[in-house]
Amino acid sequence: MSVMVAVVLSVVNVIGNFVSFALPTGGETVPTFVIVSSIVLGVAGIPVVVGLWLLRRWGFILTLVVTALNLLSALPGILVGPTTAIKVFSVVAVLISVDIIVLVTRPEARRAHR
Repeated sequence: MSVMVAVVLSVVNVIGNFVSFALPTGGETVPTFVIVSSIVLGVAGIPVVVGLWLLRRWGFILTLVVTALNLLSALPGILVGPTTAIKVFSVVAVLISVDIIVLVTRPEARRAHR
């Protein structure tokens, strides 16, 4: 069960990487690093979600890596996001990332991929 929820949240995370470009920036330009990392994590998340869905060991490991990177990339938006929408989006992204990490590291999820 926790793997299924982690898969759904991972899909939401991947979609969020691409949707984040539609958020209002308050007239400020988005740093190139943020744009590139969001695209890379979004694209990398697609096969990772498939691996997690298929209960592959590499899917679990890469889910942790990509999710941790998503979490780290969303943290600055909480403190220095130029608009309330970006700050709220960043908080939601962090909460989703923490949920995914907790779900994937639960004992039943670890047993599922062995």
